[in-house]
Amino acid sequence: MTGRDNSREDSPPETDETGDTLLARLPQRLRVALLLRDRAGLSDRAIATHLRVGVTEVPGIIDEARGELRRLRQGD
Repeated sequence: MTGRDNSREDSPPETDETGDTLLARLPQRLRVALLLRDRAGLSDRAIATHLRVGVTEVPGIIDEARGELRRLRQGD
């Protein structure tokens, strides 16, 4: 026993096995942007530097990634 609560209620959907499988299906740029934001907690500026894009592009990339994940979850 690790003492860690593994309840799905507290975990973002991207952290479960199904979420990881769906993340793997995203294009690399979208996957990296989403992981840097949601798991690493990086700012728009840090993500922009990593992706070599403008800071103003990052919110759109994150939105695109989340939209693609929703589409994949729905089985499209």
